[in-house]
Formats: sequence, C-alpha cells, structure tokens
Amino acid sequence: MNSIEKLIAKLCPNGVEFKTLQTICKLKAGDRIIKSMMNNHNNYVVMGGGTEPTGYYHSYNFEKAITISRAGSAGYVSWQNDKFWATDVCFVASESKENDIKNINLKFIYYFLKNHENEFKKNLYGASMPKLNKTYLWNLAIPIPPLEIQNKIVAILDTFTELEKELEKELALRKKQYEYYRDFLLSYDELERRAKMNASNKDNVCNLVQWVSLREIAYYPKERIKANYLNNFNYVSVENLLQDKLGKADSNKVPLTGNMIKYKNNDCLIGNIRPYLRKIWFANNEGGTNGDVLLIRIKSEFQNILKEKFLYHNLASEIFCCYHNKNSKGAKMPRGDKQAILNFKIPLPPLAVQQEIVSILDTFESLVNDFNSGIPQEIQARKK
Repeated sequence: MNSIEKLIAKLCPNGVEFKTLQTICKLKAGDRIIKSMMNNHNNYVVMGGGTEPTGYYHSYNFEKAITISRAGSAGYVSWQNDKFWATDVCFVASESKENDIKNINLKFIYYFLKNHENEFKKNLYGASMPKLNKTYLWNLAIPIPPLEIQNKIVAILDTFTELEKELEKELALRKKQYEYYRDFLLSYDELERRAKMNASNKDNVCNLVQWVSLREIAYYPKERIKANYLNNFNYVSVENLLQDKLGKADSNKVPLTGNMIKYKNNDCLIGNIRPYLRKIWFANNEGGTNGDVLLIRIKSEFQNILKEKFLYHNLASEIFCCYHNKNSKGAKMPRGDKQAILNFKIPLPPLAVQQEIVSILDTFESLVNDFNSGIPQEIQARKK
C-alpha cells in the first residue's frame, strides 16, 4: 500500500465523495475576439479552440484557470498559470467564489480533467466542426478526496510535469540544431565540397551539383484508389498529418465512398492547408489522400539520379517550408500555390553524396523526431 492509498484508507474509509464540475468550479465560455484584434507582442496569450495559444491580446479575462477547447481541438485540456484571454470557443474552469472551495485544489481538478480527454472526445456533437457537449462537461462527476490527498497527488504530478518540460526544452534545442544542420548540408557550398571529395582525380570537378526546378524532376500524380481500400492507417489528410514535420498519425475519419488520390511507397506528402504548420510525411506504404495534400513523386527518368529520401529532406528543409508559406494564398485558411511549388529549386549532387547526406539526416531525425528512440522516447516513457 503506497502513501496515497494509506491516506485514503485513513481519511476517507467510507469512500470518496463525487461532485459535479459545475458545483466545484466557476464554469463559462470565454469572450469573442477576432484575429485582427490580436498581435504578436508579449501581452496576454489568447486561448481558443486549439492546443496552443492563437496569439496575444492587450487585455485578459481570466487568470490561473483550466481551459477546455470547445471546438477545433475539442476536448483538449490545459492549465493556465498566468493571466490570459479565453475566446468563445474555449471553456474555462476557475475557482468559484459562490461555493465553499476551501477543500478544492484547482490543479487537482485539472489533472483529473486532463486524464479524461479521451472521454471528452466521445462527447462531441456536430459534423463539420465538432464541439464539446456543454451539458456533459457541466455535469461531469469529479472525485473529491480530502485536501491533503489532493495536494499530495498534485505534488507528484507536478514533479513529473517539470521533468517532461526539461526534456521538451532539450528536444526543442536539438530540433533547432537539426534544422540548422539540415539546411547547412543541403547548401550549395557544402554539396559542392562533398561532391569534390567523392570525385576521383580524373573526374571533372566543375559543376558537380546541378540545380533543377521541382517541375523538371517531379510531378503531382493523379492515379486514383477506391475508398474501400482505405483504412485508418493508410488514409492521409491534413488532419492526421502532424505539425512540424513529425510525419502522420492514424486517421480518425476515413471516406467510405468515392475515389481518392493514390500515393505509393517513397512518395512525399505535404499538407497544403495552412503551410506554416510544416506538415510533411515520407510515405512508407501505399494508400490514399485528398486534394488538400500535395502528393509529389519523382519522374521515372530521374529515379536513377535522384534518391527519394534526398528529395524528401529538401522538401522538409526550412528553406522550402518558408518558400511554401510565402507563396500561399488566402488569409483565414491559406493554401499553398501548386504551380509556385513546382518552381522551387532542388540540388542534384552525385548519388554517393545524396546517400551520405540522407544517412546523416536520417540518424539525426530519429534522435529528435522518432518516438521509438532518442529524447522523444524518454518523454513518452515519462508521460506513461
């Protein structure tokens, strides 16, 4: 029996009391503001329906509270330790002045709600923009053990959270280092240097690296695949492509009818909605996607002089991501320009150089992005 179990046995031998969320917290939605009212300055963060702040605002309407996304990433729970602005697509649970809250640790309520995110996602309504059911949330039963037990649980979970934050900071530094190193390896000077090192004395070392437009070496395939061949694993949309070049997750929604665009092993799939999210995946299977995802494949006549993974690393570079974003069109939901993307320049060094760079970057990528190795693996272990 651990220390918490001993406390429960001692302080609440007849069991733990449950109360609805609305009786122990002050619950309400935030206040609407539009994007043009926000700024990029370090005022107060704006929490909306996403998992991250949507911007900054000069004022605040809450402080030290729990936020639950009402729409967008509906059901996502986060803890706000400082003053912030909550929009109308965000529910806020804060300390109640109308009820007796002396025996409530708000952070304990946060951890309980965070642990129930998956249940929240089962209580959404609406098709085009699913929303969290307010009645369900307001009447959610919360266990309220004695304050001493709440405080002990919060202290333990806070410690784990801090350990995760330290690892996440380390991971962010490694990612920044990786992005710098990738752009350096793909630069003209470095490619020329490696090409010359790989060339023999008899070789002509002039112009060993060619630069060609993407449209010269690749294309957007139009082959189709029937929806009944697709499942959660092999259907890819912008929704299940992961931000910041982390690949993809399994899809929560798969089309049941119609024909999708067919992708193949070693194709590059790039999210073309909101390019600033930097969504890209190097396919390792065969499946289907839709028109919101750019499917890029090397032309057959170039497959002997350009490695698919070398093309992928060029398209995952910050240089391409910035180019893609710069050439996007639209304000609310920007979309990349397919023809402008085909004008992007790709280097063509000798195959030996391509393989050398791919090997280096693959190793580095697994350390910073792969949940089966490196720091991400340690973070996952801590979370479990």
